[in-house]
Amino acid sequence: MQVVAQFSDWIKRHYSSRVLWSLMVVSVVFLWAFNVSTLPLSGPTLAKITGSVGLLDALPYYSPQQAIAAMALYGDEGRAVYMNFLRADFVFIPLYCWTLALLITAAFANIEPSSAWSRLNVLPVVVALLDMTENLATIVLLTSYAQPSVSVATIVSVATTAKYSGIALCLGIALLVFLVGLVKRR
Repeated sequence: MQVVAQFSDWIKRHYSSRVLWSLMVVSVVFLWAFNVSTLPLSGPTLAKITGSVGLLDALPYYSPQQAIAAMALYGDEGRAVYMNFLRADFVFIPLYCWTLALLITAAFANIEPSSAWSRLNVLPVVVALLDMTENLATIVLLTSYAQPSVSVATIVSVATTAKYSGIALCLGIALLVFLVGLVKRR
């Protein structure tokens, strides 16, 4: 527990609104590149190659069977695009998780910056670990698509759903604490 408290305090010491806003802008740029652009690492590029299937990473849920089917549909070109995405995503993971940590820190700074609950600002570390697990398992699926592993596809599927649940939880905590802060100021 002491490690969590120390890491939480470290995050708090490194908080600034300028850093938070900068990270939010960079995160939006990454999200645009992944989900809207036609860069050779984006979901739209992958969907164009396959005719319909984009990045599994962008879906909040899919079954292991859907993951295995997608690997076959991607073909060599699509798998190369997905690997490009994963390279960029490994850069994005610490950025968006740091953004979430600072967002939670900012929310608690307005009401109870030293409460035990403010230590929830470390929750994005769990999200980052889930996202990295998802990416590493996806690399295994992409490189072994001819002999897919249901176990690895299950890891990818579960990690994706858990990652999105963690992101929703982090955003929910930040929003709830901001709202509590607004009510307390009245």
